[in-house]
Amino acid sequence: MKKQFKGFIIGFIFACLLVVPTMALADDIQAQFNTVNITVDGKNAVTQGESYQLSDGSVVPFSINYKGTTYLPVRKVSELLSLSIEYDNASKTVQIVTSTKATDDSSKTNQPTTTSPAISDKTTTDESKDNSTKTTTTNNSSTQDLKVASTGYSVINECSNMTNAAGKKVQQIIGFNDGKKMDTATSDENIVKSWSAPKLNSTGFSGSAVYELDFASNGVIVGAEKISANVEAAKAEKANSRTSVTMGGKTYAISENATFYRVTDDEYKLFTGNLKENDMIQLYDTDSSKDGYEIVIFSRL
Repeated sequence: MKKQFKGFIIGFIFACLLVVPTMALADDIQAQFNTVNITVDGKNAVTQGESYQLSDGSVVPFSINYKGTTYLPVRKVSELLSLSIEYDNASKTVQIVTSTKATDDSSKTNQPTTTSPAISDKTTTDESKDNSTKTTTTNNSSTQDLKVASTGYSVINECSNMTNAAGKKVQQIIGFNDGKKMDTATSDENIVKSWSAPKLNSTGFSGSAVYELDFASNGVIVGAEKISANVEAAKAEKANSRTSVTMGGKTYAISENATFYRVTDDEYKLFTGNLKENDMIQLYDTDSSKDGYEIVIFSRL
């Protein structure tokens, strides 16, 4: 679809390239929106014709083709690649942190091997809640390190066993916590239980789960509880952007601050686009004091 417009394309190209030759800013600019598919490591990330929604509710394209050149917004590309990005307005600088640096930084702040002493278990307690298990490990020799400092809601792409530098068996957890990339370790080898990767199938997906995780001040996971979906996966009969969805004849409101995860090729990906009719959607209510569902997991055939 070809459109003519003035202000938006100028701002969009500035966001992509930061520098635009003055001669390019013509009175009338012809461009095409969303003309390409985008894949990451061979996996579909953006479908041709798909736009995304900004925090202010406005809908903008993933790509613009102008005079034979396709432009992509640097922030969205960074998010698709799980890179950290910030903008320094004072120096007019876009700062992108690569995954290598992010991993190096997380290893300094999140790993128990570099920030906490050797852990020797004294007591371990299991508490049952809603047919799930929350495991918390305490330690008399490092109580301060293992004290719960924060709690978040997470989806997990990888859960593997490892031995830290102190010789203790722990778990390495990779995924997303409250919509942010997570790569950290647990304080014990049995903190996260009954984990399995989500699976795509001919009708949607299965095996999805959200975990309520407790974090120590050094970023180590010290507690985990697998929580059940409030609305099990069903096909959307109608989807209103990111605000509501109708399934089984009932309309469900989605929180304005909800986090969306899309199941693709047996893993979760952070999703910033809009829901569509026929999406298979699962809903989680993590804050009963607020309206709407806070976590949306879905697949798209």
